[in-house]
Amino acid sequence: MFARALSMLALGLTAAAPALAQAPAPAQEWPAVELAPGVVFAADGSVEIEAGPGGVPVVTFWRPVLFREESKYPVGGRMDCRVVAATQGYSDAAFDLEATYEAEKSQRKREGHVEEDRARAYDGDVRELDIITRRRKPHDHHVLSYIAIKRDTQLVQIRRNCSFVHGYEVGTVDYLAYVNRYTGLRMAAPQTPSES
Repeated sequence: MFARALSMLALGLTAAAPALAQAPAPAQEWPAVELAPGVVFAADGSVEIEAGPGGVPVVTFWRPVLFREESKYPVGGRMDCRVVAATQGYSDAAFDLEATYEAEKSQRKREGHVEEDRARAYDGDVRELDIITRRRKPHDHHVLSYIAIKRDTQLVQIRRNCSFVHGYEVGTVDYLAYVNRYTGLRMAAPQTPSES
């Protein structure tokens, strides 16, 4: 639902492939936005903040990308991401990302999403569940990330939805690798009352 039409810039990338550097800039140079106290979203591209439903801040990000960049005929495309975050009291139910996704799965099916793969990264107080989907109309791929960060008695919940618009000739692509290459979260240790 967050996909946009392929821009002329992205269409022109194929012709300019040899001159286009796909390696991201050093992460410390990326534009960054604080999603919650001590939790920052950063990305190598255009990062902006807009008002979402109910006035909730939505961080948006986009950049042109090259698919099949190592091949003789790379394919130009575009990557768009939308990121929202909310902080609430911790609960085991809210920390169960699989259950959260299953509760929303039928809605995504109605929107035309077909699940292709999923990846999990659970590390103590930080959990991430990535759902990779495709749609036929419009033809695009998505990586929907459910991220939960436990901070003392609080839980920061983050949703990152990245869409990839491209031609049919793109073939098989690891879309999650593009998400991890061009976006990231930075977390500072929570402060104790004596430190604040």
